[in-house]
Amino acid sequence: MKSADPITARFIEAALRTLTEEPGRVLDRGLNRDRLVEISGAAAATFSRKFRTKQLFLDAIAATLPPPVHCGADELRAEIERFDAAGQRGDRAIHELVLRRYAALTEPRRFARQLLAHWLAPADARLRARLRDSYRQRDATAHAVLDAAFDRVGVTLRRPLGASTLAVAVNALLEGVQLRMRAEPELVTPELLANAMSALLNGAIDFDEGHRPVGDPAPMRAPVALPSNPRAAVIAAARLEFGNRGYFNTTMAHVAETSGVPRDKLELLFPSKIHIIEAALRTPFDQLGTEIADAAAFDVDAATTIRRYLLGCAGLIAAETAFMDALLVAVAHDTYGAPERFRSIKAQLNLPAVIEPVIERGQKCGELADDHPPAEVAAWLTNAILLRCFTFRDRSPEENAAFAADVALRGVLLD
Repeated sequence: MKSADPITARFIEAALRTLTEEPGRVLDRGLNRDRLVEISGAAAATFSRKFRTKQLFLDAIAATLPPPVHCGADELRAEIERFDAAGQRGDRAIHELVLRRYAALTEPRRFARQLLAHWLAPADARLRARLRDSYRQRDATAHAVLDAAFDRVGVTLRRPLGASTLAVAVNALLEGVQLRMRAEPELVTPELLANAMSALLNGAIDFDEGHRPVGDPAPMRAPVALPSNPRAAVIAAARLEFGNRGYFNTTMAHVAETSGVPRDKLELLFPSKIHIIEAALRTPFDQLGTEIADAAAFDVDAATTIRRYLLGCAGLIAAETAFMDALLVAVAHDTYGAPERFRSIKAQLNLPAVIEPVIERGQKCGELADDHPPAEVAAWLTNAILLRCFTFRDRSPEENAAFAADVALRGVLLD
């Protein structure tokens, strides 16, 4: 897409105005030169000098299509951050953004240019390519806005949507609303578009079942005394709820009720269930990492350190079964959803990264075979001990760790 010179731009604007405001006239007479000259305020001779044929004029219009994105991603992200600072996060920020940007999002002439681009694209390969690029830019902008809105909320996408397909759905909703406006502009209000966008997000995004729809006020609560250690109370309550209900059936409301920490206070400490899991497992995770790092610092051989790692993982699983069960479910859901967009618990509690340096060092000094990358070996070892412990829950951590270590280090083939 390129910019036209000022005179050409005036004629193009006149054509777009005619297409938008006088479609019946265009169907009856086509893009009439005299009408374009009248609207543009330019001279007929100027039009004839610039465009010897009507096709050249149509080519000039096509060169300016499709219309540019109405607002850049950086500007929209900054606006979302202002909403965030004012306490409006997630879909509430998107709702407010749609209300404030309604006129730009539904500007009739811009949409007329978009329709024109679709109309002309089948006969023009370059225009088809520009149209595809335009949609990718629009999707990237929607992606950036959603990323900014939900960056600190701790959410994941519901199957089967991913980050890119949600951005496509957002833009498809906008175009559908614009099309309906051409028939019934009085029906498509700012509130309708904002509410439709909220409904789309409420259906697509897992808000840990603790999200209140836009416009639904928080329930009135009688003042309650907080536990003396609210964080510990929340973690203990979540351990109980995850153990009884499982990850998906446990809501933030359940945790609030069991812990005695009011919902609004709970969300100040932990915005989502994922944040609670991280907090609960952070200390034992760090302790395991320190133990393995110390072993490496004191030159403990790789095989012994791997055995200690597997035993540490097995002990962690046995001590925090409810949270480890929840962790695996959250990781699987996060992986299927949109790890590039939403908070990834795998990055916060990366077990394979604890043992990877030991494997790498063991390969370099000849203690371990170097047939496979250290990161992949670390992931395999971690998956092996997790699977073993969750499959044989009745076995002790020592038994499960010893089995996993023997298979990993000694193999199953006879020499």
